[in-house]
Amino acid sequence: MKTLSAEARPAVAVVAALLALAPTAHALNLDTVEFGQFEFGMGVGSDLHSGDSAGLWLGASLNPRRFFGLAVQPHLGLLALDQREQRNGRARGDTLLVLVENRILWRNFYFSSGFAMRDHDTDALSTRFNFVNGVGWSLDAFGLAVRHISNAGTGGLNRGENTLMVTYRW
Repeated sequence: MKTLSAEARPAVAVVAALLALAPTAHALNLDTVEFGQFEFGMGVGSDLHSGDSAGLWLGASLNPRRFFGLAVQPHLGLLALDQREQRNGRARGDTLLVLVENRILWRNFYFSSGFAMRDHDTDALSTRFNFVNGVGWSLDAFGLAVRHISNAGTGGLNRGENTLMVTYRW
């Protein structure tokens, strides 16, 4: 897989950051910010090379806002994946990621895109800052979410992590 040149990486990161954060900036009208939902999830994570691991998700979202006619919901969460390998091949404890994403809502479905920062290198996540994309479906309080987290070819290995979570919202 071809990676970006060192000269192009900062430009791609800046453009991606602006695109991902524009709806959040619009939604953060400080006079009306309210948390809309909290979410807990359990499931599996896979980096396609080291096998599966258990995962836990805890998130919070602001109330959705309209942005260019779309319902956009800023979301912040923590994702923990157990027993991921370090880059030197040794097993290390859980990997913790902080995710900031925007969800575009449509009926019972959503598409999400944003950023993730992890606590240490793994074979699958070799850079501290990563991108996250996902889709989800919910019915009342229960839902199903699929996410892909990777560095998008901006440096190091680019295996990425895929997660499948069953979620509960309140």
